[in-house]
Amino acid sequence: MLPYRDEVFDAGSVICDSVTSGDRITLLIAGTTASVTRHGAGAPIGTGLSVPGDFLDLSRLVMPALDYSVVAQDRCLVRRYDICAMLSLLHEHDACLRAVWRLSLAEARRYRTWITARATLRTEARIAHLLCELHERLKAVGLACDGQFKMPISQKDVGTLLGYSRAQTNRNVQCLRSRGLVSWEAGQVVIRDPVKLAELARFDAGQI
Repeated sequence: MLPYRDEVFDAGSVICDSVTSGDRITLLIAGTTASVTRHGAGAPIGTGLSVPGDFLDLSRLVMPALDYSVVAQDRCLVRRYDICAMLSLLHEHDACLRAVWRLSLAEARRYRTWITARATLRTEARIAHLLCELHERLKAVGLACDGQFKMPISQKDVGTLLGYSRAQTNRNVQCLRSRGLVSWEAGQVVIRDPVKLAELARFDAGQI
């Protein structure tokens, strides 16, 4: 077994960034995180979400310094693995190396999907895309069922993550509600019409 240590982070805490130690690889055990980048003094730009079972800083296997930050969106439990032990494992076991390679390719695909959605979708559709993605990824780890899941991100933080004002975010969430596509109350999301929501978002589950 690889040596590790567990750590807990509250919402808003930075779990990984360019100044944290590069001698460990971080696995998300519980909670949800967002990857964000900053350009100068500007607002943070969201570039992806992670759910339980995702590694948060796989790039450290080849590039110790991160060019993004990973921020807890709710209370998170992470497991830090010693990077030297991880590299030895990958060197000795081809199956593990291939698995990590597949994970890195999937992460890159999700990143491209985020960039494309940001560039091509209007606000309502972009929020719909985020909800579709969260549902599919949480369902894959047993945290969503029948279109329902606990929303780990407040509407305010969704706006920050996607680059929208709070008013703009609330207005477009209300549009999704009024069209009968979703309900979003007290931190619980129910996707009422998954087909129409996916059509609005141009969502392809194969891309996440």
